[in-house]
Amino acid sequence: MKVLSEVTSFIGLLRPGPASDLVGPFRIWVHRQNPREIDENRNKCERKNRQKPKPTITGVNENQERDRKRKENRERERKENENRGKEREKRKRKPRKRKR
Repeated sequence: MKVLSEVTSFIGLLRPGPASDLVGPFRIWVHRQNPREIDENRNKCERKNRQKPKPTITGVNENQERDRKRKENRERERKENENRGKEREKRKRKPRKRKR
């Protein structure tokens, strides 16, 4: 019984922390982070998730220009492909001359 009471008192010291895991039938608790660690981690996350500055007006215009060029290229390629298909059909339609 002495061992059991020591284990329960030890488990009482440990509180569920962010790194608690379920391993088999036993739940393993990890010490809670101290307040300084929590603040440091929060600051790290905030730095990581800080929003990037929005592009200036010139940047927006450059993006619009790039999108417009992409759209034009796509249209041109689509027309070229359609024309290629038509040429193929024309070639196929011509009946072959029979050798006599």
